[in-house]
Amino acid sequence: KDVKDDPLSIRTAIDMAKYACDSLRHQSNFLIKIYDNDLEQQRIYESYVINNIDDALRKGHIQPYYQKVVNASDGYEALSRWITEDGSIISPARFIPVLESNNDIYKVDFYILRQVCSAFSKMPEEFKNSHFVSVNFSRIDFDIVDMVKSLSSTVEEYDIPKGSIIFEIT
Repeated sequence: KDVKDDPLSIRTAIDMAKYACDSLRHQSNFLIKIYDNDLEQQRIYESYVINNIDDALRKGHIQPYYQKVVNASDGYEALSRWITEDGSIISPARFIPVLESNNDIYKVDFYILRQVCSAFSKMPEEFKNSHFVSVNFSRIDFDIVDMVKSLSSTVEEYDIPKGSIIFEIT
């Protein structure tokens, strides 16, 4: 990218070089990376996710989608979807890695858990006693949150029967 007309050209060039270097983490098959338009679009997208996740959660734009668990007639898995203001859906495969790398994934994981517990608590007793919902948690959550305390208090808050919520660590 041509930065010579930018008054902060050296700082801009250094930031772009650092971003290009950071993009090579965990990739041993590349020795160099050029900051090109594709990398610029990735940086813009990552900034969008990081800068908008709290607002998306507050407005309810992150929603659980329930998928039947294969080989289990009585279970569902809650998967997160980000529905933008214009109604398009951002795949978790795109926003979860960004949130994990920024240590913000716990926000979505616990938001989905609260949504699942709220919905589950409103179900008829016969459903609650015969079905389960699986909720995914990132391994990174364990570095940020007291998982035992947080999971227990959330499930207890909604009075969910033991065994009704299954925790999966991704």
